[in-house]
Amino acid sequence: MATRATYGFHASGKPDITIYIHHDGYEIGAGTYVANAFAEGGETRNDYFTVESFIRANDRAEITRSHEYHSDTEYRYDFFPTDHPGHSDSGIITLDSTVVVSKRFGWSEVTWSQTEFTVREFLLGFGQVPTVQAIEPEGYAA
Repeated sequence: MATRATYGFHASGKPDITIYIHHDGYEIGAGTYVANAFAEGGETRNDYFTVESFIRANDRAEITRSHEYHSDTEYRYDFFPTDHPGHSDSGIITLDSTVVVSKRFGWSEVTWSQTEFTVREFLLGFGQVPTVQAIEPEGYAA
């Protein structure tokens, strides 16, 4: 059974871009997709990613119109860059960026619950400790 999800990327001064992936949309699966993107993007220890690297790193990712276009999803993820100079305009996602996780129980449910994390908190909470350790080995305390 598929757990469908959409992934929204937001950068100031740019149109929002939404990605759809048909499988593994629950938090642990989404954590894997984000970890894949960190492995694809970034020049130094893969310390950032963009929507382009998210797409390249995840074979099943496809651009779609919006979260609402896929009415049968159970999860929505929205990524917001930090206010660091150059990040908010270019859509660079780092461990300090924000991800808002929206989920509902069953695709016919109209109410969404939302939780906000830093990308670091999201990865640590959903099975991607090695990714955080690889990006900031000196700052990670097990």
